[in-house]
Amino acid sequence: AEEPRPPLSSLIKITGYISYMALYGLHCKDFDHFSTLFCRDFNLKSLIIKRLSSDSQEKSFYLASITTQHNNSVCARSDNLSGLTTLLSNKILSDLIAVEFGLNRDSSAQNLLGAASKLATIGRVLDNNFIPEEKLKRIKKLEKPETINRM
Repeated sequence: AEEPRPPLSSLIKITGYISYMALYGLHCKDFDHFSTLFCRDFNLKSLIIKRLSSDSQEKSFYLASITTQHNNSVCARSDNLSGLTTLLSNKILSDLIAVEFGLNRDSSAQNLLGAASKLATIGRVLDNNFIPEEKLKRIKKLEKPETINRM
């Protein structure tokens, strides 16, 4: 049997919440507020995000560390918030989930999978070069039979 689709209002609510976190939390540099919401949503011990800059204030970069309730953690750094969230998502997937899953601890691995997914989405929201319309056009082009036959 086919899984029922979530109502459109639920999808809009989720999309709005992710955009709120990205734009009013990270983009506006309210890292503490963002971290509080994110840790609450995914039962994390901490998420620390810091902006470090040089004397000129023109060059800056960001550091982030995420720690589970079981004191396992990963860190990431990037010169922009989009790159930071994407890199942190990748590190959660490649390093942290395996450790938490291997320890068979509650639902920590599942929470981390959700956290990684949300961070990747937030990374796209913050990425000035990501244009959803262009991405959808590329996907649609790949789905055409003549494109599939050429592969």
